[in-house]
Amino acid sequence: MAEQSEADLLQNAAKLPVAERLGHKHWKVREAACARMVERYNEVPEEDQVFAETLALIPKIIRDSNAAVQLAGLGTAGRYAELAPEVLVRQIAPACGKAIAEKTFTGRPINRKKGVETVLAFVYGEAGEQVVDGLIVVGFSSKNPKITAACVGAVKEAVETFGVKSVGVQSIVKSLPALLEHGNGDVRNAAKSLTLELQRWIGDAIFGSLKGVREVTLKELQNLAEENPRKGKPVALKATKSLEQRTATGSTSGAADEPDGELDFDEDNEPAVDLRETIVLADQLKTLKVTIGEEKPLDWVAAVEHSKWNYRKAGLQAICVGLENKCMETADGLESIVPKLRKILSKDANIHVVAGAAMVSASLAKALWNKFPVAACKGLVSSLIGKLKEKNRLVIEAIAGALDALFEHKCVSLSDILEELAEALEAKTPKSKIETLKWLNRCLLLRRSSVADILKDLILILLKSCEDPAAEVRDLAIVNLAELFFRFGEKKTQPYLAKLDKIRTDKILELVEEKKSSSQGAKVQKEDTTTDNARKLTAETKDTDGTAEKESTAVPDLVSIQRISENELAEKMMPLFPGLDISQLSAKSSSAPKGTIDAIKDVS
Repeated sequence: MAEQSEADLLQNAAKLPVAERLGHKHWKVREAACARMVERYNEVPEEDQVFAETLALIPKIIRDSNAAVQLAGLGTAGRYAELAPEVLVRQIAPACGKAIAEKTFTGRPINRKKGVETVLAFVYGEAGEQVVDGLIVVGFSSKNPKITAACVGAVKEAVETFGVKSVGVQSIVKSLPALLEHGNGDVRNAAKSLTLELQRWIGDAIFGSLKGVREVTLKELQNLAEENPRKGKPVALKATKSLEQRTATGSTSGAADEPDGELDFDEDNEPAVDLRETIVLADQLKTLKVTIGEEKPLDWVAAVEHSKWNYRKAGLQAICVGLENKCMETADGLESIVPKLRKILSKDANIHVVAGAAMVSASLAKALWNKFPVAACKGLVSSLIGKLKEKNRLVIEAIAGALDALFEHKCVSLSDILEELAEALEAKTPKSKIETLKWLNRCLLLRRSSVADILKDLILILLKSCEDPAAEVRDLAIVNLAELFFRFGEKKTQPYLAKLDKIRTDKILELVEEKKSSSQGAKVQKEDTTTDNARKLTAETKDTDGTAEKESTAVPDLVSIQRISENELAEKMMPLFPGLDISQLSAKSSSAPKGTIDAIKDVS
């Protein structure tokens, strides 16, 4: 009878609006409402009005006092984050993060686990920074250490799963010192784990941002990082929603997205995380003073235009110091400094001053990244290339460092300075041409930008350099051509080989083959690393009861088996076949009993 009345209750309640059902006094009505919301989200497209209509309900259901309803509510919130429009997901993410920290991380283990999954769902839905901020505001400062440790662990899992670009790293880093010095051991351990995960993504720069952390703690973190050094560029375990959609679009369009056939190049416009202090160059220059000895301080303009070279050098050094570990959001103030740098590079006779101007150029590139105005950067690159004719090693190294910084930080692309390159490779001084070709090769190897639109022009410029009187110029031109031919493939580059003699053609093809071999070796190594990581993740997978799946460790290591000889395999199988002659199992022996070999294969 009670079951019948409960069924009637649920049936009658199903006719009520969702908001009323979620506020019903009977918990099963609220649980059923959460399940119905998930069904509704799965049925409608992203632009459906249902997402806007239920927006305010999502944080409330996470706070439900009934554990079963809360669990259902977390599932509803996670599905909302995955399917709703990005703007709506970001709107409720902070409130949901706070609700998860306050209500779920003190509940049942299954609810705590579901809370972490919901946080990851919001990160997937492009609201990582917002949901993490909610966890930080409530969880990181909670008086309950269990909540704090759980929130830190959830943030660590978000970084590990989706990478640093998907979460608000700046706010996380600011919170780390207090967590690392927390009075609770579990919180400190969780904070150390999070710090090491961030170090895996952004490098040792994380340690310089931990202001107020005791030296012993900092040393411990650095030692732990050294014990587990980074192996290549870290890769996110999962893609966010927008990246997933872009990848799907790219895979369906196929070759149409890459008409030039160019190998992959780095499309990141800025570093993964910039922990540096943000400054405005114009304000920085206004307050900059240069002091030499006991003389009256000068402003930077008076210093770099002074008649004495040591004043000019000191002025440039002061600018470099002011830009150290700084980033600039805009190029305000750049118009006052670039013309003076170009004047020094073209007219100043002192090598220390010229090297100082090159170092300032590099510092500006590191601070601005791709926000460096193209016109100003082209002019600066032209002046720098013009100074590559210098014989002094100090000047050459400073100029090369500045050119590398401007290209590496995407202030300029090769297509922007094609005319400057062509002009530099027609210079009368072999030294200038040699250094220019060396820089060009470093640019091509970095693959910071595509050169598909200038491929023909670039090859023609290099073909001309192949006829240069200087042997080193010719050799470097061939090296650059080989890089382009490897990068674009035979179809795009074969027509240009006809313009070279057989000796140079053979040399280019030889270099291309060497590049292919080394590239394939690197690919195999990367696949092996991926396999190892996948196996590690499988071994660490836990079942619903929270116990490790021991069965995964019993699976034979197929990668290792493929790399051993049949003799070695036979030796490993000898305990199963006592009295069997090992030579019978040799790969070279045709007399090996077929049944025995089949048995070994079955066992393995």
